[in-house]
Amino acid sequence: MSARKAADLKVLQGTGRADRIPHRSALDRLGTVPEVPPHLDGEARKEWASIAGACIALGTLLATDLRALEHATAAGPWVLSTLHAFAEATSLRAAATALRLHHSSFQDRITQAEHLLGWPIRDPHGRLRLQLALALRRLRRHPPA
Repeated sequence: MSARKAADLKVLQGTGRADRIPHRSALDRLGTVPEVPPHLDGEARKEWASIAGACIALGTLLATDLRALEHATAAGPWVLSTLHAFAEATSLRAAATALRLHHSSFQDRITQAEHLLGWPIRDPHGRLRLQLALALRRLRRHPPA
């Protein structure tokens, strides 16, 4: 795989070398609220900070989740569609059917996506993290009209 892992992801996985991590360590930023999309107005910005802060307090969202999602989606054209299908479906087989894949091929994709993300998405907590990261990514990229 040619895509280099983000420094934050390396730190989370414990594979980052101390001498190669930037001066402002990724560990210092783990509890930060993800940046507010520039298209949000004043009231929406307050709501963003409130919701993101609550999610961080619950341990369901980190700014690094968004960076890990961007890293994973850069790894292959199939990653984003696979993660969306998984997050929206009620089962692995239903998600595989939605993508017209065999369920074992879909499970292989999920395993690889989990490796790229750095957290398991098959358990409820990981699935919620994925759903939140996908929703925030969508909000950032496609502002409401």
